[in-house]
Amino acid sequence: MPNQLMILACQGYARRDPALTLSDGGEAEGAWIALNDPALVDAEGQGMAREFNEERENNFRHWNEYLRNDLQPLFQSRLARPRSMGALIRHYNRNDDFLYGVVNPIYERAIGSALPRNELRPLLSSLPHWPMFLMGYACAIYQRAVREQGFGHRRNPGHLDLWSASYLPFCDIFITNDTRQRRALRVINKGNTHPARIISYAEWREKLLQP
Repeated sequence: MPNQLMILACQGYARRDPALTLSDGGEAEGAWIALNDPALVDAEGQGMAREFNEERENNFRHWNEYLRNDLQPLFQSRLARPRSMGALIRHYNRNDDFLYGVVNPIYERAIGSALPRNELRPLLSSLPHWPMFLMGYACAIYQRAVREQGFGHRRNPGHLDLWSASYLPFCDIFITNDTRQRRALRVINKGNTHPARIISYAEWREKLLQP
């Protein structure tokens, strides 16, 4: 999962590993079985997956709703509303105090000690997964809590959709059949130092079937 990826990346950074190598360690065996033979996933397994996703999406939705309730009065009084997702990302990218407040708690939980303040930028530049992870949340904040129209949860990509941005530095091609996710990831991918090609399932299938 992307949050586990961030923890493993922090641990590798603290050890000064020359490369990031990941393995599911057997924890994702059930997922691999489901991908290779979906017919093996029974009703109980489907129910567990739905409950897991619904819990995360509900928490994500409520968090953004609370944030919107806090931000909108400020935009109406004195705070300038960011005009685009890119403007929001640039605003926070200039604020090292804000970034450190987001990154350090996860780093400290992974390592057991705080990230030295002077290593914030080196960590973000050497681990491209971190900026993608953060921009996924920035996308959600802009779409759901900042902009004036089209902010409903049904019209925007969900939590797991945006978490998938963390995978982009690993990918040559990222395929998704979700239009909302595809549009969001294409914007986030512009800040990716190892940009992936993001395409729809239909486009991938058409190219695959070409003689």
